[in-house]
Amino acid sequence: MEASVIIPTMNRAETLRKCLISLLQLDFSPKDFEVIVVDNASKDHTHAVVEEFQKLGNEYTIKYFYEPVEGLLSGRHRGAKESSSEILCYVDDDVLFDPSWLRAIVESFSSPLVDIVGGPSLGEWESPVPQWVKDNWRHEKNKSYLGDLSLIEFGDKVQIIPAEFVWGLNYSIRKKTLFELGGFHPDCIPASKQEFQGDGETGLSYKISKKGTLAVYHPSAKVYHMTPKGRLTPAYLFKRYYYQGVCDSYTKIRIAKNPELVPLPQEKKFNLNQGSPFQQYQALLKQRAWGDYRKGFEFHLNKVLSDKSLLRWVLQASYLEEWDYTLNR
Repeated sequence: MEASVIIPTMNRAETLRKCLISLLQLDFSPKDFEVIVVDNASKDHTHAVVEEFQKLGNEYTIKYFYEPVEGLLSGRHRGAKESSSEILCYVDDDVLFDPSWLRAIVESFSSPLVDIVGGPSLGEWESPVPQWVKDNWRHEKNKSYLGDLSLIEFGDKVQIIPAEFVWGLNYSIRKKTLFELGGFHPDCIPASKQEFQGDGETGLSYKISKKGTLAVYHPSAKVYHMTPKGRLTPAYLFKRYYYQGVCDSYTKIRIAKNPELVPLPQEKKFNLNQGSPFQQYQALLKQRAWGDYRKGFEFHLNKVLSDKSLLRWVLQASYLEEWDYTLNR
């Protein structure tokens, strides 16, 4: 096997079905890659959907593993342990693939200096995109991205990029590098256990940057992110910023080693009375989103300050063997 495509999933059976259909249309020999679906304790018909593809009787290798610990951390690491390839291609269950996606990734790893590979992530929209969402795109020279919806487009040339711009919905890494650096950090933890949330692939990418190896952007390693209309609302924006605040608190604590040394983010004030009514609305959204970001940061920081076992969880050198946040720590 040249590559393992790993798909952690939970309670999105029909979205997963679309993802798998797209995978089976890749311009890549089915004998040269495997698909690993890690079911994070789904309560819907996820297993049945995977079985449908396993029974097709074609040349594709599609494996299913049930992982009882909810969250992307356990799904990602279970997938790595079950894989039989040296190139691990992590994708979300709500992406569709350009036919040349996997070929571009495998070609990008031809240099031993390359440790991670990513590519464009474009929107596959369920409904029209509001103007305020379009205006949140950031443009820097040849780089355009919308972190709120995990969308990124860096042009039509293969290039070396900062590792933190390889995002989790389209994140390929050498297996030996993943294990050498202690794996991913906690991510997509259920809301009821949000204090165990971490910075996901971002923390791993920072380690890769320090290691001095390369991250490659390949324009043909392209995915399309299925984006439902519920993500094009202010409510989703506020939730996303709260979540980011939690993630950033985790990152700051790991850097400082001591939560008492981590300050709260400063308050930001946006001019709500300047410009057109639409510009005032944009400013209102930004002020509310920043407020929720600070709330998420403060929530996580206070939890760690009051719980030494949680601090140990945050400061773990590796989560490859200890990904179960439900244990009494």
